[in-house]
Amino acid sequence: MPYNDNIRKVEICRGSIYHWPCIRVHLKSGERVYWHSIDCMSQDSIPEFLRELHEHGVDAVCLVEYKLSKPTLHTNAMKQNKALYLSAALLISIFILAFLSSCNDDRKCENIIIHEDFTPIGLPQTAHMLCFESDSIGYAATPILEDINGRCHIEESVISKTVDRGRTWYTLGKVDGKCINISEYGQRIFVTTTDQFQRNQEQGGMKSEIWVISKDAFLKTKIAQEGDNIFGLHIFNDSTYTYCLNHNESFSYKITRNYGRVWETVYLPGQSVGNKIAFCGNTMLIPIFAKVDSTSRSILLAKDIMSPTHKMFEFKNLYDIQAADFLVALYSDMSFWKYDGEDMKYLSKFRWNGLFRGCYHPKFLTESNGVFICAASNFSAEKGRHNCIFYSSDFGKHWEPLLISDSIWLNEYMFNESAMASIPEKEGASIIYQNSEDKRLHIIKVQKSDNAGD
Repeated sequence: MPYNDNIRKVEICRGSIYHWPCIRVHLKSGERVYWHSIDCMSQDSIPEFLRELHEHGVDAVCLVEYKLSKPTLHTNAMKQNKALYLSAALLISIFILAFLSSCNDDRKCENIIIHEDFTPIGLPQTAHMLCFESDSIGYAATPILEDINGRCHIEESVISKTVDRGRTWYTLGKVDGKCINISEYGQRIFVTTTDQFQRNQEQGGMKSEIWVISKDAFLKTKIAQEGDNIFGLHIFNDSTYTYCLNHNESFSYKITRNYGRVWETVYLPGQSVGNKIAFCGNTMLIPIFAKVDSTSRSILLAKDIMSPTHKMFEFKNLYDIQAADFLVALYSDMSFWKYDGEDMKYLSKFRWNGLFRGCYHPKFLTESNGVFICAASNFSAEKGRHNCIFYSSDFGKHWEPLLISDSIWLNEYMFNESAMASIPEKEGASIIYQNSEDKRLHIIKVQKSDNAGD
């Protein structure tokens, strides 16, 4: 069988705890290394796979210890069903050639995946909101549950800081109510809280507040207060922020250009139909229901905050929406689009549940160093496959799954913010999230192999 003469060495290795075995292909022509998971291959096939590669002049080695399921029976089976093993080796070998060929196009399919998980020290064992300002420094907001007259209430939230990438935390201070969003910009932390008047229930109702907290001294300044749900706080720059307000299922959007001293309502040429908002640079992307040519339609509104201009694009069934670096993910078909400031260009779809025809909800999208990581849910999918984390390294043209599991905590209730956070990296992209079952923190990093070296 023909082999690529440019192949110098093939290594079988472990890509992560989720991907084994993997292959790492070294080329004679340069230092570039190609990675890919071959989870479909049994460990029992590894010896025959290596032998087949050796017989065809390819230097091949397995770098990880492994055990055959039943060595004696396996040996006999190899003798009796050698054609079967050769076929498996042949298919995987052909895959190597196909893989190399596919990497010659514009798809950046060679990546290194790194998984970390650990039990954080210094954080209460409840759900956390997270944000990071660097690859090591981050902040967490943790609601404190209290038993009041036999009922569980959230009276306050603890704000914590880490300097070692989430392993250990220490308390900065506390804020009243339940924190539903935490972000950082410059030397300040932005916290959104909600309080159902739990201390004085005779008053009824609720309130939401936005606090600006100095990182060095934990000095708090309230910049907004509403009698309804505030969510979707976004920091454009040092002085310009926006948020969404829900009043009896009627959504409006506020903006300040002077550090929160004055808030203005954003004009919408229609009625907002969901509770989601996304941002591409200085552009707000808002799903609305508006009349176009005398007909009411579902519209994606692109509103430039620096000018009174806006653009409208017609879509069906808009609800959940996420954006990062002008890449836009839309409900309900988990489609990806590129917004260039003038038009929306279709790129791809990603469905991890095969032929399932239900709705897919994008919950998180981030970009760093040309790598996009997305998290989404499918509420009615089969058990164990409701949530998925996946990535793209070619601006949304192709996607690959990182993890499919119900234990990925995405904070899927209507007015809760994403529980995931992006960790800034010098190379690649990283996210951190909490496992809903064991409360451990998980970090997934995707790094292009040509950035990592050999």
